[in-house]
Amino acid sequence: LAPRVLGLTAVTMTVHAAAETAKLVSERLPGIRTVLGGVHASSCPEATYDAFPWFDAIALGEADETLPELLAAVCDGRPLTEVPGLLLREPDGALRHTGDRALITELDSLPMPAFDLLGDFAHRYRPAAHSYQRLPATSLISSRGCPGRCTFCDRSVSGSRVRTYSASYLVSAVERLRDEYGIREVVFHDDNFVAARTRLREFCELMVERRVGVTWSCTGRVDMVDAESLRAMRRAGCWRISYGVESGSQTILDSLCKGTTLEGIRRTLEMTAEARIKSHGYFMIGVPGETEATLKETLDFLLELPLADFHMTVWSPHPGTELTRRITAEGWADSPEHWPQLNDWTPVYVPEGLTAERLLEVQREAFRRFYRRPRVIA
Repeated sequence: LAPRVLGLTAVTMTVHAAAETAKLVSERLPGIRTVLGGVHASSCPEATYDAFPWFDAIALGEADETLPELLAAVCDGRPLTEVPGLLLREPDGALRHTGDRALITELDSLPMPAFDLLGDFAHRYRPAAHSYQRLPATSLISSRGCPGRCTFCDRSVSGSRVRTYSASYLVSAVERLRDEYGIREVVFHDDNFVAARTRLREFCELMVERRVGVTWSCTGRVDMVDAESLRAMRRAGCWRISYGVESGSQTILDSLCKGTTLEGIRRTLEMTAEARIKSHGYFMIGVPGETEATLKETLDFLLELPLADFHMTVWSPHPGTELTRRITAEGWADSPEHWPQLNDWTPVYVPEGLTAERLLEVQREAFRRFYRRPRVIA
């Protein structure tokens, strides 16, 4: 085995590990090209290259077309400067951007995922606890982009325009997973599975018409579903939707540009329950402007909602987000040293008037009070 290229992807909290891997492999295999991609590298490529100068290239944004062209250039002995969508380091140390690459608009033009290269994935992979009903199960991403304007999200890779695989392409992929690998359930990890409403309706209709018989769960925004779509999703096999609730304080929701209201959240969760679909809620605390009063509002709201389960993180100031740029401009010192701690559990940033210990205490209290209730335990 004599590999010529090592490709690594990383999120912010794993980029140090990816960099150490690249450095180790480069030392053991002189001449190999190391390439980093993923959300973190695209959100702050220059800072990443400054922190880890031994990478040969950083792939920016979607690399579906960039990576094959890069591999062809390496095999043909051509310079990587011919490949758009890369950040390279010149011999003199200067960084060079090889040109922008447009987002892929027709996702159906991409080949089906090469599931056969994953070995016995159907029996080795298991989604997170509480996120599946049947095994074997697997995960898919059926769209890219989200129209939301939330200031805590980074859109440097997928953008704000929603691009989807067609309903027929997606149902065919699910059928292939069922027929060739015995998959009985799919977890859709899109930024927002329900954003393209026409595609959602067509997907549900095809799942019923073709009697696919695979159960599934997905993500969604509370302001992008209605009673009719929820009933259609249920008929098509959906049993769980994960909603980004974020906070029980309208003040905090507004400051995050979430575009939702407490009443709207409550109404959507009630409609979801009426459709016999379970709701999972994502919450986060410790964002700029958080106070003892807003923490109490969030805890009270959490316990009022008809949620089957929930997850609460402590906000991490991820590079590339508007919220991180805002607190940096206000004096917060961003640094690569923080990156391994941006795991949504460690209070790297603490709002004025609170402490890291208090944020972790509220987080523990939320889990304890929610999951110890008799109706949840039962």
